[in-house]
This record gives sequence, C-alpha cells and structure tokens, in this order.
Amino acid sequence: MGARQQSSFRRVVFLFLVMVVAAPHGSRASLGAAGDSTHVLIRVTPSMAIEPASVRVLVVVERDPENRAMRIIADSATYFTSSEVSIDGDRGPRVRTILLRDLPAGDYLFTGEAIGERGRVRGEAHARAVIAGR
Repeated sequence: MGARQQSSFRRVVFLFLVMVVAAPHGSRASLGAAGDSTHVLIRVTPSMAIEPASVRVLVVVERDPENRAMRIIADSATYFTSSEVSIDGDRGPRVRTILLRDLPAGDYLFTGEAIGERGRVRGEAHARAVIAGR
C-alpha cells in the first residue's frame, strides 16, 4: 500500500472511530485541526454535573509519524490542570483517558492536543462541560 493510500485509510479509520465512539453517547465531541492538520477527537462525560464532580476525558489522536506528545487541558475561571504523555509517532498510543475528581463549579473548556516537534500543536479538539454549584 502506497503512502497516499495509507494516509487515506488512516483518515477513514479515524472518522469511523469518531462515529462509533462519540455519536451513540451524545457526547460533546469535536474535530479540530491546527498546524499540520492531525485529527483529534475529545469526549467529556458528563457534560453537566453538580459539584464536586468527577469528569472523564477521552482524547483520540490520529496516528502520525510526526506526533511526539498528547496533551489534555481542563480550564475554567477557578481551576486549571493539564496532563501530557509522550508518544512515539505512529507507534505511540492513540487514546488517553483521564478522570478528574472533585472539580469545583464552573464552565470548563477541555482541550485535547497532538503535539509535534518543538512543542508545535499539530491538531486540537475542544469540548465544554458545566459543573453547577450547590
């Protein structure tokens, strides 16, 4: 299989994964592309909760030889955290899940990023969740 066919095949598999993983669960998933257009999927569950809340964040990154890391960011007006894991190009892990516990009330923006050489963002996706106060 040539390089062009492999690239097309990877994109078809990735889009199929997006439909299978995200769509049936009513998740707030989005595809975004930045930099070199590596596709990224993010899913946050639940998208609405009452504090203190536990939220599961799933990020899927398209395999690409240029990928060096995967980053997950949770950001609100009163809370920030990030998690980064190294990946070895197209042989590295595609999926990363983290569980954030006891999140305080706020409107959260979650970001999943594929990172290339020199820390350049190659692709990203965003999802929102609202944690209501008591």
